[in-house]
Amino acid sequence: MWGAMQELSGRSKGRSSERIAEELLRKLGYTVIEKHKRIIIRGVEVGEVDLVARDPEGETYAVEVKAGRLDVGGIRQSYTNAMLLGLKPLVVCKAFADDAARELARELNVKVIEASDYYLVSAEELEVIVGNTVRRVMDEYMSLMLTPTSKLGVEELRIFEAVAKSSSPAEAARTLNMSIEELLSRIKSLVDKGAIPKYCRRYRELKKYALIVTFKKGIVETISEILEEQKRILSLIEKILGQQY
Repeated sequence: MWGAMQELSGRSKGRSSERIAEELLRKLGYTVIEKHKRIIIRGVEVGEVDLVARDPEGETYAVEVKAGRLDVGGIRQSYTNAMLLGLKPLVVCKAFADDAARELARELNVKVIEASDYYLVSAEELEVIVGNTVRRVMDEYMSLMLTPTSKLGVEELRIFEAVAKSSSPAEAARTLNMSIEELLSRIKSLVDKGAIPKYCRRYRELKKYALIVTFKKGIVETISEILEEQKRILSLIEKILGQQY
């Protein structure tokens, strides 16, 4: 359980850092034109950059977002990913880890924006930021819960149920007694028909959505059972009243 909590904390911290970086770039005049840009070489995905952004002068950057301090390894990663995409490298981070990272960034022409230079907030401002973030997250989940799910067949619902209960594509495929390739093909078909949002690009996002779909399915089934029982009771009452009169 502790491991899962740590993983969740890391993911949440990463998403929060990306939102802060995005806001900071916009304040500095950048335009964010793509998020989670995949790096593909000869049909094989070899990496991903957090953001692609264009500065006020029209230069386009592959942006890496670091939640903490930027070290030499982070500089090398940013430089390599940007070169593979044919873009300029840029990192948004808390600060440099040491002088070695600072010098390497200068040598490789990796532009670095230190968020600590821009984000010095009071307790009152922090409270507003946290409140807004909580409301945004709640809005996202309420939207998911209230959006009608596309009409799904029995086999398609089985896929959602298997994904919701599995920790990996391989486990879901075993549950469904099919190959991973077949499962991925079925999932792609669900994306194409709009049954799965396009933002579900990773398995954990798909699993989260599958949990929502199966939860909504359970609610609909429960309501249907209640309505059928009410219809049965009303029919029985009408029959009894008919006999009396």
